[in-house]
Amino acid sequence: MDPQVFTKTITAYNIYVDAGYDPEFEKGAFDLKVEKAPFYATPRKPAVHHTMGGLKIDTEMHVINKQGQVIRGLYVAGEVAGGLHAGNRLGGNSLTDILTFGRIAAEIAITKNC
Repeated sequence: MDPQVFTKTITAYNIYVDAGYDPEFEKGAFDLKVEKAPFYATPRKPAVHHTMGGLKIDTEMHVINKQGQVIRGLYVAGEVAGGLHAGNRLGGNSLTDILTFGRIAAEIAITKNC
């Protein structure tokens, strides 16, 4: 991506966050600025599949067994980590789960040498 275009886009977005409204896309339901690097991006395309439910996890992405105990060395990320969307979810929501939980799971696994 052209760095000038990127900078212009992020600057405009942050101005829209301050204003509480994005006139380009006519939306107002956002409040988080893009301020602190590093920034990550991945290519996306529409999809209609998503698995509801999944495995019970803790805040470190460990899988929890039926007895409520952590299964040592077993981490999950993405839609297999269940219970986040209740009975429904909006398209694209699992992208946040995938990227956030994947990163947390990797960091925990690395620090605990699993």
